Amino acid sequence: MIIEAILCVVFVIGSIIYAMQSLRNAQASGYKFVRVRGNAKFRLFELIIECVVFITIIILQFNHHLKIGIVFAILILHIIYYGNRYISIRTKYRFTFRGTRLFILVAILLTSAHLIINVYLEKPTISLLCEFGLMMLSRIVVLLACYILMPFEALNNMRYIRKAKDVLDKLSAIKIGITGSFGKTSCKHILTEMLSIKYKVIKTTKSYNTPLGICYSTLEVKGDEEIFIAEMGARNKGDVSKLCELVKPTYGIITGIGNQHYESFKTHQAIYDTKKELVDAIPPQGYVVFNGENKKACAMSCQCKSETAVVHMTKKEGIYAQNVKLTNAGSSFEIVGLGKPMAVTTRLLGRHNIINILMCAALAYRLGLTSRDIASAISKLSPVKHRLALVENSSLITIIDDSYNANFEGVGFALEVLSQFKGRKVVFTQGIVELGKLQVETNMMLGTMLANVADIVLLCGENSKAINNGLENARFQGEVYNCKSIEDAKTHFSSILKANDTLLIQNDIP
Repeated sequence: MIIEAILCVVFVIGSIIYAMQSLRNAQASGYKFVRVRGNAKFRLFELIIECVVFITIIILQFNHHLKIGIVFAILILHIIYYGNRYISIRTKYRFTFRGTRLFILVAILLTSAHLIINVYLEKPTISLLCEFGLMMLSRIVVLLACYILMPFEALNNMRYIRKAKDVLDKLSAIKIGITGSFGKTSCKHILTEMLSIKYKVIKTTKSYNTPLGICYSTLEVKGDEEIFIAEMGARNKGDVSKLCELVKPTYGIITGIGNQHYESFKTHQAIYDTKKELVDAIPPQGYVVFNGENKKACAMSCQCKSETAVVHMTKKEGIYAQNVKLTNAGSSFEIVGLGKPMAVTTRLLGRHNIINILMCAALAYRLGLTSRDIASAISKLSPVKHRLALVENSSLITIIDDSYNANFEGVGFALEVLSQFKGRKVVFTQGIVELGKLQVETNMMLGTMLANVADIVLLCGENSKAINNGLENARFQGEVYNCKSIEDAKTHFSSILKANDTLLIQNDIP
């Protein structure tokens, strides 16, 4: 009995560890449960292991203790393997109040099921088969737990949203919404720095851009703020409308429209319509700034009922940059269209940051900042963490950290920055994710882009094959390393990188 009890405990631990990545995926998708990605080879390997265990349990009828010993050994290896896989992923499961509730319910469901099997199934072989089968089905238990908690969580969320809405309705501040497929957090950071020269500004925390994220940010509202800046994200149609109902913005920025989250949106039109929800929510007396370098954002400006500003990187009517000089230490340019042309310099890297600065400068100017104020703010801007930021280190290697949730447009800008550095250029990437049926094609294009800039490419994750194909199609002459994990890539760094190399860490990698 003691051995069976210990085995039951190990089964419970194994089931919970097996479920952790599903818990993390459920949390990342707003607790709607998204499948765990994985390549076909890994799934086949997993299936073979499961079959071996089941066959072992069935065949070893003659020696119960030997059977228990083998199953116990496989369980320990299972816990070590899946535990290590979970540790290696970039974004861990966060034990928020909701996250903790879900984790506890999953643990209770799995523990109860294992105890029932252990107590009521008297035949050891059938009991072991059921316990191991339950462990393999623990991901389905996560889905079940999400549905069980859904009514309570919906009511609880409504309570938080009502409270946040009351706070924002009472706040007499100017409200600004920022949305787009990329650049939201960077623009929020830049705009906050500019407007803080004249106003008391509060912005949504970190990269929080969901209703609950905005609710969390309102906890910091003191009531005397003059401007509230809300980053607005979306994975489904209607998400931005809900955020607009909560915030009621009168000003907005559309950073650009691309394929980000195509996997959940399913169509380009759905992405476009969702970003346009911010434009539709701005009142006629409001003001919206658009990225004129993005075709879809530019087209959207024509459908806006409010006053608009469209910014460009080349000489056009309205607001644009001229005399642009990009370097590996930042950039300098003149802003035309906001009073007299103003010469500015910034430490922010990349052409895309010039567009972000132009959009924020246009809105800041509209809200009463002088050209001198804007130029001063631009000169003091610091990079946002993990967004094309130079990493200080004691070695002679330059590290560019652009590891936050990349998009195809952003990769192009990052590679343009990389090309400005001397010495060998090394790129570490896992490719672009959440693109659904566009993922293979897009990552092949990424491979072609890498071939034109990089000397060495390190690949990791499910997109490695597609990127490799793109590199081969472009006749890449450099070195390519396919890494099994991030830890494996770090091992390669020590043997590959040399003095005067520049390493670009790209796409969702810490």
